[in-house]
Amino acid sequence: RAQAQQEEEARESRRKLRQSHVEARAAAAKENLLPEPETGENTLELAIKLPSGQRLIRRFLSSAKLQAVYDFVDAGGHVTTITYALSTSFPRRKLPPSMGETSLEAIALQNQESLTVELPPQSP
Repeated sequence: RAQAQQEEEARESRRKLRQSHVEARAAAAKENLLPEPETGENTLELAIKLPSGQRLIRRFLSSAKLQAVYDFVDAGGHVTTITYALSTSFPRRKLPPSMGETSLEAIALQNQESLTVELPPQSP
């Protein structure tokens, strides 16, 4: 019984830590998020599919860094895991956070491209 209580307390502690991390990431992303550009020659409209099935649509400058897309997702608090990655739909290419300083143009994203938020496998 005591062990079950300790396990429950450990789970709750991990949940609170994860929630705190997600809230801090969202706050930082809101500060970094640039205004949405007007439609133009150097803009891309991207659709981002969330794990919930919801789709977010937003324009970015083609010269913007991939981090701007991560900031957009994070600012809304839509992802409640500590880590995740974006990927293109077809052909499927993973765009991990480590590529954050790469421009959308260099990644060769196209206007009206769809990206998917990929969550890590669930831990036991």
